[in-house]
Amino acid sequence: MANNELAKVDKRFNEGIFKRVRNQLIVGLLTLISKLPFSVLYRISDFICFILQKIIRYRKNVIFENLHYSFPEKNKEEIEQIANKFYRHFSDLIVETIKMNGMSKAEISEHIKFKNMGRFEKLYNANQSLIVLGFHHSNWEWASAIQLHCSHQLLMLYNPVRGNFSLEKFILHAREKWGGKSIPVHKSGRTVLELNRAGKPTGLWLGADQTPPASSKFWTTFLNREAPFFSGPEKIAAKTNQPIFFHRT
Repeated sequence: MANNELAKVDKRFNEGIFKRVRNQLIVGLLTLISKLPFSVLYRISDFICFILQKIIRYRKNVIFENLHYSFPEKNKEEIEQIANKFYRHFSDLIVETIKMNGMSKAEISEHIKFKNMGRFEKLYNANQSLIVLGFHHSNWEWASAIQLHCSHQLLMLYNPVRGNFSLEKFILHAREKWGGKSIPVHKSGRTVLELNRAGKPTGLWLGADQTPPASSKFWTTFLNREAPFFSGPEKIAAKTNQPIFFHRT
């Protein structure tokens, strides 16, 4: 996790005094919001939804274009209904992600359940590491609570926040509070090797639906359009002889 010493030497956190104070105030507000009950948070979500959909019209053209390609058989009204559900879900996801920072083990366990964890335990007892392919569906942030139910050391790859030390601490605290470790992408290989050499089976959690560069070697049809896909997880699994699990929500 980022720390005060890192903030002093890492150019990513060269914020400037005024920007730093502003960022700290915003994160302080987010911390207070994370303490609110869900009944209040979902009222805030209603307001966010209205702002995003009616005022800002957040990515409206992109959303409707993607929906038309994905569901060519649906009419205009049906597409609009799906778009409305997206804005609602997206707004709920925002407040739920903030809430995770202030949630207890009892609260997170009440809202998310994990199945088929016995397969993980068998691999752990065999000193076998594994790879989990997750994706941005449902509330993927809450999925970090899987560490409460598995013996593997969960390693969650992430791209570090630029120019906002306070926000990075806020995000990493929420993700790591259940025992998992957030690993910057550029340190992932070294970290995995060090833990494996130490005899600690790991669960490498990868965001499998990130957008790779157009130069990607593997393309296929996805939602009725040609799309590139990362082939890295396959290569890692082949080189390390690790099984791959798909995180289905």
